Amino acid sequence: MCHAPRFLLIALTGVALSACSYPSLDGDESLPEILAQLDSEIVGGTNVTSGWESVVYLSVGGGECTGTLISPDVVLTAAHCLQGVWGAVDVVWTNNISQSHWGWISSNDHHAHPQYNPGSMANDIGVIVLPQAGPGAPVPINEDTPNGNWTGNNHPLTFVGFGVTSGWANDSGVKRKVDIAVDNHDGNFLYYYDNQHNTCYGDSGGPAFTDHNGGWQVAGVTSWGDQNCSQMGANTRTDVHVQWIEGYTGGWSPGGPGDDDDDDDGDGDGDGYTPGQGDCDDDDPTVHPGAPETPDHVDEDCDGQVDEGTAYYDDDGDGYTEADGDCDDGHAGVHPGAPEYADGLDNDCNGFVDEGMDAGDDDGDGYSEADGDCDDNHGDVHPGAPEVADHVDNDCDGLIDEGTDYYDDDGDGFSEAEGDCDDDHPGVNPIAPEYADGLDNDCDGQVDEDMDEGDADGDGFSEAEGDCDDHDPSVHPGAPDRDNGRDDDCDGQVDELANEPPGGPGGDEYEAYGCRMVPTPPASGALVASLAACLALARRRSR
Repeated sequence: MCHAPRFLLIALTGVALSACSYPSLDGDESLPEILAQLDSEIVGGTNVTSGWESVVYLSVGGGECTGTLISPDVVLTAAHCLQGVWGAVDVVWTNNISQSHWGWISSNDHHAHPQYNPGSMANDIGVIVLPQAGPGAPVPINEDTPNGNWTGNNHPLTFVGFGVTSGWANDSGVKRKVDIAVDNHDGNFLYYYDNQHNTCYGDSGGPAFTDHNGGWQVAGVTSWGDQNCSQMGANTRTDVHVQWIEGYTGGWSPGGPGDDDDDDDGDGDGDGYTPGQGDCDDDDPTVHPGAPETPDHVDEDCDGQVDEGTAYYDDDGDGYTEADGDCDDGHAGVHPGAPEYADGLDNDCNGFVDEGMDAGDDDGDGYSEADGDCDDNHGDVHPGAPEVADHVDNDCDGLIDEGTDYYDDDGDGFSEAEGDCDDDHPGVNPIAPEYADGLDNDCDGQVDEDMDEGDADGDGFSEAEGDCDDHDPSVHPGAPDRDNGRDDDCDGQVDELANEPPGGPGGDEYEAYGCRMVPTPPASGALVASLAACLALARRRSR
């Protein structure tokens, strides 16, 4: 909602209304001539013909507002009525500006609150110091904090002003009043929501009276509301600005003039600031302009904002403070529950950046889907991750378990875990046919078995190398011949040495009766004697 101040500018042809900006005064008419054109009323109220003499009409910089005499020589109004006004403000005591008045004082001594914020309308309060006492009895300001008894129809406030009767009317200038119940309040404003009764343009600065502590007091100053003056309004609370106001009234009360401070310099709490210098609580030395803000629900620095810059203030206006879990309170698009975008931010403050987005690294492994992470829900799966035997493509290269015993490296349908004894050779696997190629093709632990080139019995000879029985390691070329009915030495003859007659082949070189079979050397003395002894022995045994 645009904050529409209840301020009215007067143009040549009557009244021009603006919710958020104001045209300038153009014309040479005198104030009485301009005011004579006006006839207005507060929304849904009744004319004031007597009483409420403390409520005054203000002509300010070509516009009109309302004010209240709160001490003999001080009028209370809204800061936005005085902002940018350099000349005199005319204060008029009347019930109808087009008819008659009983007092008219001009003053150049007027002050908007130093911490007034036109954007938020915070601290929308101001004073006009008169050069002399005004006619009529002043009405003091309320100094008590509103409580539950202030809200609802059990304690309506009385609003008085000179404003128009609707958002686009041009009938200001008549003093009217209306009773409106306050619905709630915060640290700055009293709020009311009523589509039948309201304040409007020209009522700015006017009072919201409360019958409190045995008499009427000014509880609020009309500040802003909806553009058409048909839904709601807001009044600046006087109780939060007591010290600043008393800097100009001197602590006046109906009981007589006085100064509530214990000293004569106006600085009641000794913090170096007086209410006139912007101290919004002159009883608390920790509260003054420039004081550090702490999370205590108090406006320590008197800027109209409470706890700003702390974890309990919603800096970005997204409805969440840092204490509420806002992980970036300088960015309105970042807070708990915000939708996640691919923007490099943790929009929903769940500790993950761009989760659910291709650009987000959901599993915190340093890779997003856009970076090639083929499973962004598992931190051990990403480009370059070590491949392990888990039936998962860990390194996102499109291959599963490559380089492990569970991967079929050569594409023959068998992995090492499935018995492939050479997983780099597609012709080697548990069901491959055996070839004469020096490989264990069928992975049975034997090389070229059943092949001529293979040494099936492990005796060092293959069939191609002359092994005539490659299933018996005792049979191969050069094996000793035995009397076993087999060709042990693979020379094509069976038991050829075992069946030799005595004397060996030819009968000349070997003998075998009673002596070990040895070659017969050439005859000589010792050998001849030995041989003779053996022959004699043989003859005796033969008898």
